[in-house]
Amino acid sequence: MTCAVVVGLGVWGRFSASAGQAVTDIDWPDVVGGGFLLALAACSLIALLRLRASRATFWLIFSGVSLLCAGLLEDVLDEFRVGAMAYGSWPENLALMIGAVLTGLGLLRWSRQTHANSSEYQEMALTDPLTGLGNRRSMEQALGNALSMSLASNSALSLLTLDLDHFKNVNDVHGHDCGDEVLRTFAGVMQQACRSSDLIFRSGGEEFLIVLLGADLNHARERGENIRRRLSDLYFTGAGGQKFCVTTSIGLTWLGALDDVASLRRRADQALYLAKRSGRDRIELIGPDEAHRLPMATASSVS
Repeated sequence: MTCAVVVGLGVWGRFSASAGQAVTDIDWPDVVGGGFLLALAACSLIALLRLRASRATFWLIFSGVSLLCAGLLEDVLDEFRVGAMAYGSWPENLALMIGAVLTGLGLLRWSRQTHANSSEYQEMALTDPLTGLGNRRSMEQALGNALSMSLASNSALSLLTLDLDHFKNVNDVHGHDCGDEVLRTFAGVMQQACRSSDLIFRSGGEEFLIVLLGADLNHARERGENIRRRLSDLYFTGAGGQKFCVTTSIGLTWLGALDDVASLRRRADQALYLAKRSGRDRIELIGPDEAHRLPMATASSVS
């Protein structure tokens, strides 16, 4: 609405300057073009109030648009005074030229910053801030894509669900800062033990999920055992300098021909529940033909 009003005022101002001329003698492209440029400059100044740009970008656009406005306004005033369309003076043309260059540079800089900020915000929305791993939202997207690709190409896909054993005790005894350090360290352990093509996510709390693209049962079990051993070999320093270890229970399943995301996740959770029930600090497997081997785990049973 604002843009339409300013465009109208700009065109009206330039058209009024040509009053008294025959319609065929009026330079209509100049009337419309000049009015539009004036409107663009004015609207850009208004938009500056809403721009999320750096100080340098702001002043580039502000200076450029100010020169554009000055040059265009002087052009309109000259035409009112002369009463006919006239060529601009060199100061006016210089102001327009410099203003256009500065505005273009500023808008280009702002566009790049906006794109970078958008990518950063998108990455933040899909990343767990504590561990740097993918969060639950990105996990759901990636798992669906991975399953579709594996079914389409008839390639292997395995899933590991990992949960830190008795993690609540770590927070209760040693504090949440120590618990956060354990989570960050565990994230690093998984990254070191996995391939670059494996997808690692923090699905919530002390529970994690790893999507192993192209990995069959044997490779997935080897990957899980590697993670379990690496973690159990580490010592953490807790309250009062007390040393303690943390273990993880792991559930493993792999893709079947009739699987969807829900059935794959359900079996992985069942396998994790079996590992917890069987003594923790271990890896248990449930395949596509064992979907009803155990009841669905509850939140209180997996800890």
